[in-house]
Amino acid sequence: MAATGLRYIIPAAALATFMAAATAALQAAAPVLPAPKPAQAGKSTGTPAPVVPLPGTPEPRTPAHKKPPAAKPDLDHGHGRGKDSVIETVDLPVLPVLMRTSRSSWDNGYGNIRKTILVLQKEAARAGLQPKGRPMIVYIESNDRSFRFDALLPLASKPENPPTLSNGFRLATNPGGKAMKFEHRGPYADIEKTYEAITAYLDEKSLRAREFFIEEIVNDIADPKDIKMAVNIYVFLQ
Repeated sequence: MAATGLRYIIPAAALATFMAAATAALQAAAPVLPAPKPAQAGKSTGTPAPVVPLPGTPEPRTPAHKKPPAAKPDLDHGHGRGKDSVIETVDLPVLPVLMRTSRSSWDNGYGNIRKTILVLQKEAARAGLQPKGRPMIVYIESNDRSFRFDALLPLASKPENPPTLSNGFRLATNPGGKAMKFEHRGPYADIEKTYEAITAYLDEKSLRAREFFIEEIVNDIADPKDIKMAVNIYVFLQ
């Protein structure tokens, strides 16, 4: 089935620094992401992301940009490691996924992300689907009060006979391909610092990124303030 035109966006913490990077080393090339105007909140931008719903599943709506924050750390996270030690280039495989779209307020963002992942896991068990790998999050829409996101649970294989899913769930495939993997280790509230360090790294290396990231939730942490939180961030290069 052909791609649906679903478009993803750079998460909130990444957008501001991508705009800054676009005016520097990336100016000679196509801008990574144009600066959004306040009047454009809620309008869609970006390039199509290769999320392909399987036959018989509803098509998600076109997204808009998220609100940007600001800060300036490095990728070391205070652990005494050089920034290159937390970066690697990977080929992210395209896998069948069980998907659910949810909305959350900013204040309860991580809590609602985690709840959605738990609901996905419960539905997979009910439908007889075998998960494989860690859950992934892609942001698709936002306004000043809330944001909408797709939660993806990778599956071991595409079901030959797709089960009847509960309302709000669908089968699809995750975005995949060549990507740079960055590590965030520490409270989820500090992830914006990692995004800004990523943008600084891409600027330094004169690399151009596509207009969406994937967050892979590495461990099952309930408290967003837990310093053991681990999230992998995948950046897809042009």
